[in-house]
Amino acid sequence: MSNPKPKKTELETLKDKWYKKLKDEGFNDIEQDEDNLKEWSRSVFGRKHNSTWQGGWQARFEYYQLATRFLNEYKFETPLQKIVWEYHSNGLSDRETAKVLKAVKIKCSASTAYQIIRKLKARMCDMYLMKTEPRHE
Repeated sequence: MSNPKPKKTELETLKDKWYKKLKDEGFNDIEQDEDNLKEWSRSVFGRKHNSTWQGGWQARFEYYQLATRFLNEYKFETPLQKIVWEYHSNGLSDRETAKVLKAVKIKCSASTAYQIIRKLKARMCDMYLMKTEPRHE
């Protein structure tokens, strides 16, 4: 004898109805469940933020121009700093940078890449006499 499916609560039935309606209308939910995203990436949040952020694409373009200028003018303390910043100035995320470096046998976690970028952003601001840190996302 097989176990019968447990009966759905009224809330679960209502939730299923509205999720189906949203899906049928083309809505793509980024949440897998209450605690997890289907895709974990800053780009998910960046897309939403950039569409409403005043000057979004222009500011982002200017930030990466400045990051590239910094790459070419700054004397990095270590080769790893320069590599991480180069990937950053080309738009790679911390996680993507760590993945690329791991593939070529260079040890660098996403959190290490983040710390390097954070430190170098502050130096870039000092170097170019900027009062506030530029936003790129």
